[in-house]
Amino acid sequence: MIASQKAYTHLVRRVLLPMIGLVALLLVGLLAAVWVVAAHQTSAAVGEEIRLVRSALAMRGEYMRKIALDYGTWDEAYQNLVAEPDAAWSDENIGFWSSSHYGFDMALVVGPDGEAEYIADHGERVSSSMSAMLPDGADAIVRAAVLPTGEGAASGLLLSDAGPAIAAAAIIRRGEHDQPAEAERHVLILVDVLDDKTLAQFERAYPLAHLRLETPSFAAAASAAIVDDEGRTIARLAWDGERPGDDLLRVAIPIWLAVAAAFGLLIWTGTGQVRSSTRIVAASVHRATHDALTDLPNRVLLFERLDAAARALGEGGAPFAVAYLDLDGFKAVNDRHGHAEGDRVLCAVAARLRDLVAAERDTVARLGGDEFALLLFSGRGDRGRLDGLARRFIAAIETPIALGNGVEASVSATVGLSLAPGDSSDPLALLRQADEALYAGKRAGKRRALFHDSVERGLAPAA
Repeated sequence: MIASQKAYTHLVRRVLLPMIGLVALLLVGLLAAVWVVAAHQTSAAVGEEIRLVRSALAMRGEYMRKIALDYGTWDEAYQNLVAEPDAAWSDENIGFWSSSHYGFDMALVVGPDGEAEYIADHGERVSSSMSAMLPDGADAIVRAAVLPTGEGAASGLLLSDAGPAIAAAAIIRRGEHDQPAEAERHVLILVDVLDDKTLAQFERAYPLAHLRLETPSFAAAASAAIVDDEGRTIARLAWDGERPGDDLLRVAIPIWLAVAAAFGLLIWTGTGQVRSSTRIVAASVHRATHDALTDLPNRVLLFERLDAAARALGEGGAPFAVAYLDLDGFKAVNDRHGHAEGDRVLCAVAARLRDLVAAERDTVARLGGDEFALLLFSGRGDRGRLDGLARRFIAAIETPIALGNGVEASVSATVGLSLAPGDSSDPLALLRQADEALYAGKRAGKRRALFHDSVERGLAPAA
């Protein structure tokens, strides 16, 4: 059996695994290459669209800057906004005209103290404040506009009370070369909110499908940050970007799948014999590790699991117990009713023990004859729970067993237990200690469960 298993392992390692690995590597490499090319194509397209969005915002800002500059250097505007403020003139020429003719959403005249002296919202004069209408970003644009080295106007992005917006600011003065003192300086601010109307204009002018403001519930693969003059992201614009890589994938993936299917068929055909060998080896391994009569794990598999449990315990794993169980009265049944009926009793005992343990964790093994051993994680090393479990083993075994000749046989059991790590962490030592506890129980009158440390202390519980 061992030779057959080694031959199978050799076949898998030398032929099957390298072949599958090579084919899988080639297929994955091919798919990855296609995916990288597709991703690059899409990324390049989205990158161009992002540059287009930023260019569109910049061009709109420059357009607004020039208009603000024209207003700011208009003598009549200086006269009616600064020298002799005229609200009616401002309503008609600043508020109404900037909204109806240019489509701007807000117009503000800011005094030397930084407070708005005039505010128009969608062409109508309103009573509000600079901080309420433009809560974030306006100061940076105004600072850029009043720089001595500049033209007296600047544009940028800010956050208005209606959302992200493009804004332009210009000093209101008598002419292009006039430079008012700071204590007398007034600034005109024009604001265009990036609302559905403005974004629709951008969408008509540029190939940016479904341009909109990105929200957590309305995100898109293609988006660009709206950054104010201080480098802060105040919003994101999103759109349905071009994805040329998807077109490549739509062509390449079916071809890749066909190639993968062809290789898969080749491997499946070539490994038919290996699958057959696997079944043979698996059956051989099962026979080598399980009791032929009861189909319980045998001594080999028990030792393997004990060793694994001990290693896991050493690495901080769960405590466990080893139980050694021997039937009381089995020899009499075997002698009286024959070996066939004795085998029936052993199978019944095996089934009852199996029903009482946690199948996914615990192990019930037959060591030979009427001896059984159990690896128990149930109870987690708790003596009271383990003692109760051992007594249930005994009670279940003592239930009469129907034999084939119409009679019933009665047997009992004695159980010895050792605890890991309490008694030992060595698998062989734990088995030996459980065996010693078992025979101490036999000497004390049978039909009982006894822990190894009780034997060491000279204690023997009543049945």
